[in-house]
Amino acid sequence: VKKQILDEKVYCPPEASVLLASYAVQAKNKKGTELLLGVDALGLHIYDPENRLTPKISFPWNEIRNISYSDKEFTIKPLDKKIDVFKFNSSKLRVNKLILQLCIGNHDLFMRRRKADSLEVQQMKAQAREEKARKQGQGG
Repeated sequence: VKKQILDEKVYCPPEASVLLASYAVQAKNKKGTELLLGVDALGLHIYDPENRLTPKISFPWNEIRNISYSDKEFTIKPLDKKIDVFKFNSSKLRVNKLILQLCIGNHDLFMRRRKADSLEVQQMKAQAREEKARKQGQGG
């Protein structure tokens, strides 16, 4: 189904397509409890494996100070120093590398979306608005 959506053979509403760009990785916290780490356009989310819809903890991109890993231990440091650093272990070092790459890619996209439009893009949008207003003024 995912391939059909990506090939535009099947329609997928934008709010549902966000799910296509999310990833979940199995991990364990310090106590050995199984959990899922989700990476998506909004940030990092920690899920109970039994409930993949509602995160137990979420770390929005704009509230994360640092993400790192050392061997199999992965660390999420929130901007707010009053909030505890979140650490978990994955089964393989390779998994942590993958998680970090997903985080970097999603964070880059997040930052790009937040960046102000360039002057050129602002001018194009203004022209499009003027054109739209002109067409509406002509009655369609």
